[in-house]
Amino acid sequence: EVYIHTEVYRARPDVKAVVHTHQRSSVLLGVLGLPAYPVIHSHVMHVGDVGMWECPLLVSKPERGANLASALGLRGLCHMRGHGIVAVGESVEVAVVRAALLEELADATLRILQTGREPWVIGEEWLAELRSGERGVAGRWAYYKELVAVAQTQA
Repeated sequence: EVYIHTEVYRARPDVKAVVHTHQRSSVLLGVLGLPAYPVIHSHVMHVGDVGMWECPLLVSKPERGANLASALGLRGLCHMRGHGIVAVGESVEVAVVRAALLEELADATLRILQTGREPWVIGEEWLAELRSGERGVAGRWAYYKELVAVAQTQA
């Protein structure tokens, strides 16, 4: 699916990294057409509005990649409905962290939905403030690298 990458790079000169995954909870949220609830402050700093590309097919043609890039727009994330997600950023670290945090918010959202209760979500006024002071991803990246290192020693 090279056209995911080439067409996003063509459409977004600001993007230096593209990540495509098939994370379970994120895929399910995309299938449901639901947003990830903004319920964890450290996550919403890196996960904003998520686009939706209404196509489950492989991105095996330049036209599909261009359509996906259009659905992504200026966002950092986009659901590929029934397929997966695309995360982008100014570095590999930013794109990976966005994808990972979307998955965590998606999982939280699905678990909340299972309770049948209306969740408390972070309000728009707080979201704006959290996102305006968006911190770098260095701490989260180091945490994920440590998880990988631990998993490798246990394998």
